[in-house]
Amino acid sequence: MTVDDPTPIGGQGEASRPWEEYVRLARDRLERAVVAEGTSKQIAGAVAFQMVDWLHDLHDLLDMLDPDRHPTDADVSEVLIGFLSHVPEHVAAAAKLYLSLGVRDTFNLGVCEPSEER
Repeated sequence: MTVDDPTPIGGQGEASRPWEEYVRLARDRLERAVVAEGTSKQIAGAVAFQMVDWLHDLHDLLDMLDPDRHPTDADVSEVLIGFLSHVPEHVAAAAKLYLSLGVRDTFNLGVCEPSEER
């Protein structure tokens, strides 16, 4: 499923929601929780955005890894590349905004250093 796919989230029937509604509800819920912890509404909104903007990437990756599907290696690689090139910056931004945490090179791989394009 992609962002534009009308496939509902939450199973079939009454409980299922279109993707856009699911993302909106997730963003609203995250924002409320961050505000409840004492963060300003402006920062909470930015944190919530950073945490939902990549949900379609996660959904696409999980969909590709579904054992009932049989995607090609190229399809899996394409989705993985999309995930890895979009998600980390959003998570890092949310951590900085909400927790004042910067990115560390935990595994000593040089992840904080510029590298050549793939």
